[in-house]
Amino acid sequence: LLQNTKTVAPADKFAALSAAQGIIEFDTKGTILEANENFLKLVGYSRDEVVGKHHSMFLSDAQKSSHSYSEFWSSLDAGRDQSGEFQRFGKDGKEIWLSASYMPVRRGNKGMVLSVVKVATDITSTVQKLATFEGQIRAINRSQAVIHFDLDGTIVSANENFCQAMGYSEAEIKGKHHSMFVTEADKGPEYQKFWAELREGKFQ
Repeated sequence: LLQNTKTVAPADKFAALSAAQGIIEFDTKGTILEANENFLKLVGYSRDEVVGKHHSMFLSDAQKSSHSYSEFWSSLDAGRDQSGEFQRFGKDGKEIWLSASYMPVRRGNKGMVLSVVKVATDITSTVQKLATFEGQIRAINRSQAVIHFDLDGTIVSANENFCQAMGYSEAEIKGKHHSMFVTEADKGPEYQKFWAELREGKFQ
């Protein structure tokens, strides 16, 4: 077997990561130490506008004053990573959603935390599309009778419109099978085929 004898320097690895991701570095209290060009583009600020400022400049007033925010930085200071999807605000109040990891940088494997590096990807478009989709679902629920089944036909949920139309409460039908709405005469082979085709992804 051929072995790759070339070792990639840490600086080269970081340069490759920085070319593809938004990266920002903080001290352990949240003051911004450095930010790369990708991150600055995400938030719409120049480097001079952010270095020396606090991370809270990207948060709403409600977020800044929350207990969870102070706990967030306490956890990082204690060396615990933080990852997830975060709502942030760029220049002029522009809403941004980031998929990000905040990683404490230690002196040695178990030494004190020196700084916190955040690596972020912009997911604003995805979140906005999801919000639009959820809004459409809410609109459908307000105007249509909607019921949700699992793949074998068991009722998972039903909205109020459906329950009123059928004369049941949701509690009366949840966990029951779709066949409760079907006559005995209609529960033959065609009915079984109906559910088999649904499980295969075929519209009915």
